[in-house]
Amino acid sequence: MPRSARKPRSPRRHCGSTQTDVTVYDYADSDRQPVAASGRMKKAAVNAVNHEVKEMCGPTPESQALTWFEKNLSDFDSDSETEENALNSEDEDIAEILHNLSMKKKTKHPKSETKMCREGFSYPVEVWWMVSDFVQPEDVGIFAAICRTTHMITHTARFWIKLYHRYYNINIPVPDDLKPTCMERHHGIKARVIQALFHLHKPFIERTKVSVPFEVDLYSVEAMKCQLMWYETVKNKWHFSFKFEKRSKTTCPLTNTMSKSKRQDLFHGYNDVDFNPDRDCAILQVWCLNFISIPSVMGLLLKKAYLNVSQNMLNHKLKLHFGPHQTVNSNVISSSDVLVTLDPVVNIKVLRWWDTLYPRSIHMSS
Repeated sequence: MPRSARKPRSPRRHCGSTQTDVTVYDYADSDRQPVAASGRMKKAAVNAVNHEVKEMCGPTPESQALTWFEKNLSDFDSDSETEENALNSEDEDIAEILHNLSMKKKTKHPKSETKMCREGFSYPVEVWWMVSDFVQPEDVGIFAAICRTTHMITHTARFWIKLYHRYYNINIPVPDDLKPTCMERHHGIKARVIQALFHLHKPFIERTKVSVPFEVDLYSVEAMKCQLMWYETVKNKWHFSFKFEKRSKTTCPLTNTMSKSKRQDLFHGYNDVDFNPDRDCAILQVWCLNFISIPSVMGLLLKKAYLNVSQNMLNHKLKLHFGPHQTVNSNVISSSDVLVTLDPVVNIKVLRWWDTLYPRSIHMSS
């Protein structure tokens, strides 16, 4: 009979132990694939690792603790006290957490923070009047936003008259309606002082200077209503002007909440510091080489403005699309729309009420 094959030797075990030795292949960074399909270690290897870790850490305090028969009465009292202290500390932590949650639900900020936010220093009006003597014209908006008192000061005629006399220079020419003799009238003093500062204050003068022609925001006058239109000749050129006004919200007289005392206060009406009829107005000036006959567009809205190159490739062509009301698609021309074409155009300007070249109401009426 053939000799039977020898059986492979099993790994030796320690005497008196059912655990095997830990090999290099039992660790996670081993190159050898695990025998089990799930990739888990063998139970024997896991027990061996746990046994070695316990031997390295030494005996635990629980194993060194005394048995129940070896304890005295004092040991039982100390154990009960430690357990009670632990429970009390846990109860205090839980109560503190619940209290904080309830406070967050009631108020978003603690009471101390709200008190700090509400409290502050309120200076007398005289102090703010002294500070207003050193406010620059470009910082008036910042000064008015400090508090209610400063906002009230910027709406008084005294503040604007002092600001005007601080920068007025007799050597700098200004229009007649912006001279010191006309500043005694309080009605509309704020607008007149701002217009005068664009003649006297250098930072404001630099804002109105335009070095390049056609450097203008032409699309700012779109969706505005044309109030006036006129033309004139200046140095062999024709100036066509269109005065636009922003559409204001119409209010019903029956729903007007103004009190009767304010309606009948004629003295207050003729001393309105903030009065400015040209506040929402803008003037579009177009300089042309030749006279062009254009239809009347007063009372119509400017739907769209097109600025292109003319046919001779030397000048520009301006096309203004007017209509009775604003539509979603402004490129579509309806039967009631009016199309104004100005060609050739040399220069275009959009003037606001504070500009030095803006023709004010006093000049237009005279």
